[in-house]
Amino acid sequence: MDQFVSFCEVFGKPLAILLGGLMVMLFVVRPLMKLLSAAPKERAAGRGGRAPAPVSKKEVDALAAELEASLGGRKPTLSDQEKISRLAQSDPERAKELVRRWLRQ
Repeated sequence: MDQFVSFCEVFGKPLAILLGGLMVMLFVVRPLMKLLSAAPKERAAGRGGRAPAPVSKKEVDALAAELEASLGGRKPTLSDQEKISRLAQSDPERAKELVRRWLRQ
């Protein structure tokens, strides 16, 4: 028992630092590296695995007008959410303004 106590007194602090460093590498650095390396691929592919179709300015305006009319005073449905995501991807500034107007109501 005395040998164990003397061993812990001598090597306890360096072993604790080493163990802490390994845990940081395993639970912080490694997942962060995976997240950063996978992010550009996911952004290019979109959520569904394919790139969204480009939307023209005329379609964006029609989509925004339709969303404003359909979301007068009710909760958005799934199709409305799809329209909102398409609008946000194609014209983020217009989508931001629409959301601000909806929140003010």
